[in-house]
Amino acid sequence: MFPGFAITAFSFLLLVYWFRYTCLLILNTRPAKDLSIRFAQTNHLELPRVRAALEEEPTPEQMDALRHALDADYDVVRGVLAHTACFDPDPGGAEIRMLMLNYGAVGMAFVVLRRLGRPAEARGALGEMTGVVAHLANAAAQRAVVRSGTRLMQ
Repeated sequence: MFPGFAITAFSFLLLVYWFRYTCLLILNTRPAKDLSIRFAQTNHLELPRVRAALEEEPTPEQMDALRHALDADYDVVRGVLAHTACFDPDPGGAEIRMLMLNYGAVGMAFVVLRRLGRPAEARGALGEMTGVVAHLANAAAQRAVVRSGTRLMQ
């Protein structure tokens, strides 16, 4: 009985490690043309402000406000991605779903770290969430470009 439990637990830990490593690889990969800032400006997202505020070591109360702004941006980006999904022949669905799942998991980690009084780690989690929103905003912008038929490199 114990060997079966140990193998299952070890397999689960390897799966979690693979998932986190893959998400971090996706987030560290820079696109050829990053449209996330243009997308954020066009859709009045708080993403650039959140990024700038995170560099200035915000207080825990400010981090909560940044989290709420980031959640609102995430909802907008998810809506655009859902609306444009049928127009992109290769939507990168698995990558996007992984990053969405990662956003939720890191969001829970942010709440736990914030309540434990670990502001540096909570700020790191918020930074990763910002990276996810930026990556998804770039994907949404690319889909919107494909949908509109405009050229990507202007």
